[in-house]
Amino acid sequence: TGSSGINAEYGGLLRGNIVPFKYYYYAVRREMKGAITVTLKTIEGDADLFIGDKPTFERYDLQSCTTGVEELKIPPDYGSPFTIGVFAAKPYVNTTFELQIIADEDDTKRSDGQYKSSGDAITFSDIATFLLKVLEIALEILA
Repeated sequence: TGSSGINAEYGGLLRGNIVPFKYYYYAVRREMKGAITVTLKTIEGDADLFIGDKPTFERYDLQSCTTGVEELKIPPDYGSPFTIGVFAAKPYVNTTFELQIIADEDDTKRSDGQYKSSGDAITFSDIATFLLKVLEIALEILA
């Protein structure tokens, strides 16, 4: 069982690996008043998604236990902080997953009254693409 803290406002893509029948927990502090969408994509094995106060199979507020992509929408009135639990459900195989947390675009007002400019998550790929474009422009200027 492992754990990590994240800020839901920043979105992004988190990757993890869990041994069979163990949990990995993410503590999330809500920075906006709108709904939050949590998406879990299993790369290898079978990952299940739970939301609550250190959630488990027996104790959770929201859960998704299918195969493939799991998605849960956290309502705007759901408390903060909350915990995302990812469970490795397949025996004999480590589970590899990607977890994404995105604030919904239509209601991204933060708890401090400020508005977020976009509800889209910023991924490493987005940052790399941006930096490559900046480098390309800089090289054109220098040439």
